[in-house]
Amino acid sequence: FACLPLGFAWRGFRRSSELQIQLVRAQETAKRLSELNVTAAGLVHETKNPLNLIRGMSQMIGRGGGIPEEVRNTAAKITEEADRVAGRLNQFLAYARPVQPRPKRIELKTLVQSMFDVLSVDGEEKGVVLEVTGPQLFVSADEDMLRQTLFNLLINAVEAVPDGGRVEVRLAEESDKTARMDVCDNGPGVPEKDREAVFRPYVTTSEHGTGLGLAVVRQIALAHHWGATCEAGENGAVFSVRGIALDRSAEGRET
Repeated sequence: FACLPLGFAWRGFRRSSELQIQLVRAQETAKRLSELNVTAAGLVHETKNPLNLIRGMSQMIGRGGGIPEEVRNTAAKITEEADRVAGRLNQFLAYARPVQPRPKRIELKTLVQSMFDVLSVDGEEKGVVLEVTGPQLFVSADEDMLRQTLFNLLINAVEAVPDGGRVEVRLAEESDKTARMDVCDNGPGVPEKDREAVFRPYVTTSEHGTGLGLAVVRQIALAHHWGATCEAGENGAVFSVRGIALDRSAEGRET
């Protein structure tokens, strides 16, 4: 019995330490985003207008009469490259924009299944098995942001696994009455030294990645006071989102 107070004290200390770490991360992110907002405003002005001009001129050249096929193909490549750069720019601007969650009641497993439908083509191309396990949980979160979080984690996992791979979303209720969501894959995993770095902007191991997907996950997590981490799995990587507030507002209404 004498150990019980020590156990409760240690649990309280550990929880306090975790909250302090989250607060420091949130403050660092807020400062970085404030600086990015200023940079983003200038980037839009200095980049988008000439980019649209280049895109428009390349389209005009490609549609002109009597244009050699080689020139037409080159014009098409310029248009595609302009679109790619514009897409990267839009992702940067989305990351730099301040995040203000608008929580609502969401059934988590149903949301996961809907994201599987969105990624069905990506999964089918590689023969990836997508599965969700765990109880039915209702949570309170911004639906669009939670969708974005799931999409980023799932597309990251689908790209990481080999053909015929497996991606599993595990849902669970934690002891502190919050929900936990683990996205597990059987890909090559993430080295321990890189498990925090992958959440930083423009850090990516994919040749097609922008390096902002997991940064956005961390940004959304901090805005909701969640934790977002990368861990080692049994056969690959596990990306966990913890501390998602449960919504029990409908419990006890039925008679």
